[in-house]
Amino acid sequence: MNREDKAQFAELIGGLLETYHQPEPSARVMKNWWAALESFPFQGVEWAVSQYMRTGKFPPKPADICGMIDDALKSRWFSADEAWAHALRALDEYETVIWTHEAAKAFEIAKPLLEMNDKVGARRAFEAAYLRAVAQAAEDRRLPVFLVSEGWDHKRRLEAISRAKAEGFLTTEQADRYLSRLSSEMSDDALMIAGLVTGKVSPHPSAKTKEFADMMRRALASATEKQKQAEMVKQAERQATKDAFEAKRKAMLEKLQAQAEKLAGVQ
Repeated sequence: MNREDKAQFAELIGGLLETYHQPEPSARVMKNWWAALESFPFQGVEWAVSQYMRTGKFPPKPADICGMIDDALKSRWFSADEAWAHALRALDEYETVIWTHEAAKAFEIAKPLLEMNDKVGARRAFEAAYLRAVAQAAEDRRLPVFLVSEGWDHKRRLEAISRAKAEGFLTTEQADRYLSRLSSEMSDDALMIAGLVTGKVSPHPSAKTKEFADMMRRALASATEKQKQAEMVKQAERQATKDAFEAKRKAMLEKLQAQAEKLAGVQ
């Protein structure tokens, strides 16, 4: 935490102690609480206080909150095996993946090896990178933050986000924001079904997006190929110009040589 967090921290700890019918903390007591928890991010302290108020039966001490955060740091992170299993879903563009930034970055390192069909090497590279990142996060006393990488399949998105909410990987606020948007997209699905009945079918927005992305990939590939062909033509033209110049120069030298020999014979 930093100085900007002090006001929120004082309010949080004051509310915690008040909940357990403790007197309002003095400046000295609050200083001790701050010294004990300063190395943690405010979000981590806030989470631990919330958890303690659900389970704690006795007035809390700073060590209780520290212990909860340390335990959470160990238990909330996926193991390397769990993270790898989740990360492999990212190979399917229709699959929605719930993972951490650390897992996503580690998978970027492993993916080229997977594309070369080196599954063992890919997994080893992923685990090494992931464990380094998690160790650094634990040292920094950071809780995992789960991200949503959405796939094309609407149903899988809905299932993955609902499951992540139930398992506590996404907060209720995060999950509800995604689910609300997905529910609005369902109205587009309903329009598609109605279109099948009436014969007026409009592609789902995600399908249009994918179609556009595919079109752009094809266009870029085509443009790259045309650029290569144009460059080859230019190289051929440059080579032809160079060859013509060399042939002309050679003919001129031969002519001069013949003239020189003729003059030498006259003399």
